Amino acid sequence: MSTDITLVAYSAEVNESLKVADKLAKENISAEVIDLRSLSPIDTDTIFKSVEKTHKVVVIQEAQKMAGVGAQVASEIAEHAIMNLDAPIGRVAAPDTVYPWAQVENDWLPNADDIEEKAREILNY
Repeated sequence: MSTDITLVAYSAEVNESLKVADKLAKENISAEVIDLRSLSPIDTDTIFKSVEKTHKVVVIQEAQKMAGVGAQVASEIAEHAIMNLDAPIGRVAAPDTVYPWAQVENDWLPNADDIEEKAREILNY
């Protein structure tokens, strides 16, 4: 049972989140990864149940922070599960800039290192 932190992601960021969960597990840190397979409707019941267990959450998306589903997920958690949190809602997203040229896309998109950094920040809050 995952009890330390919840990582909520969708699309390619699920794989990045799973890498982080595996790395944290080697340090006896349990991360529950929720794959949002549907963005409409969002499976808020699963998210809320996980937050109730872990009390810490990071929402991950490829889109810019101001333009993605992650903002809606964070809003749902804030509105309906805020009393279960022991730390702020962490968010990992692409920078709020225009989409880059293909040559630098991998530097612009969030990756496992970005997710791990935010997860550790929230875990150590």
